[in-house]
Amino acid sequence: MKISASAITMALLSSATGMTVVGNTTIGYGSSVAANGGKVYTAGAAITDGTGSLEVLEIRSGIATKVSSTGICVTPVSGISGVVADDDHIFVACPTALEAMSTEDIPRKEASYLAAMHFSLSISQKSNIIFAGTSEGINLLRLSTDETLSENDKIRKLSSLPGVSGDVFCAGGSNVAVTAGSKDVSIFDVSDVSAPKKLSSVAVPQLFAGNSASLSEDEKTVVFGGAGMCFGTIDISNPSSPTLEGTIPGGNGLSVAVKGNIAYAACSGEGPKLHKIDISDPKSPKILASLSFTNIIESLALADDFVLITTSNQLIVISP
Repeated sequence: MKISASAITMALLSSATGMTVVGNTTIGYGSSVAANGGKVYTAGAAITDGTGSLEVLEIRSGIATKVSSTGICVTPVSGISGVVADDDHIFVACPTALEAMSTEDIPRKEASYLAAMHFSLSISQKSNIIFAGTSEGINLLRLSTDETLSENDKIRKLSSLPGVSGDVFCAGGSNVAVTAGSKDVSIFDVSDVSAPKKLSSVAVPQLFAGNSASLSEDEKTVVFGGAGMCFGTIDISNPSSPTLEGTIPGGNGLSVAVKGNIAYAACSGEGPKLHKIDISDPKSPKILASLSFTNIIESLALADDFVLITTSNQLIVISP
């Protein structure tokens, strides 16, 4: 792994703010990132020929080391909109299909769900439900463990979120799901995955497509980013009556993640920035630390001990 001069500079500048860049690694262009079980997965376009590439990495003491690189998606790749992982599988949102890969050091494809134009992807670790935004809408999918099924039959569609187009971001939990559209965030009851119901919505600034909303672990708070608003919180403790609470204006919120009382927001505006935010009081979120970058932050994920972002063709590892 090679740490660039810019990454070293950022690490020195950030040491007083509470976040430190500890390394970066070259990956495929336009990659999305996910982490689970001590491994990191990036899905993007291979540097050599632009074909789809799923890279497996391990992080030890902040150093990301590549374990393998596996071809994915139909070539040439026009865009991979997301990657998520659970203990057993990696799911990649390709332009024409959702692909399920094994979590072995050299992943192998186990299943595909054919649907055009995948826009977003999330997963509920508790219920093993995949929320996939496609041209069909937001589909709730589940991977079957029946080995007698063919590759194209293993991922089953259970239902769709009612009245939602597929070109919005969806963050799904075991009981509720939220969609971030162009003018509002909507909340759905997904406790019965065969018949999800819309409960409510709350108006917010125009949201960007991408990883622009995330659910807290207790599924009582939504964090999001929007146009002209770097970061905001919504109280959904009563999902039938959500409340827009604290906001952090300035720039455009592109990608968010949350763990406990700490959220992370990737924003653009006066240069790409990553903010670490205290949301212990959701009505008054406070920026604890910030880092500036040269390139737009394309995706954001939380590992056990690190924050991971992708910019252009770099995976950047940050100590929070």
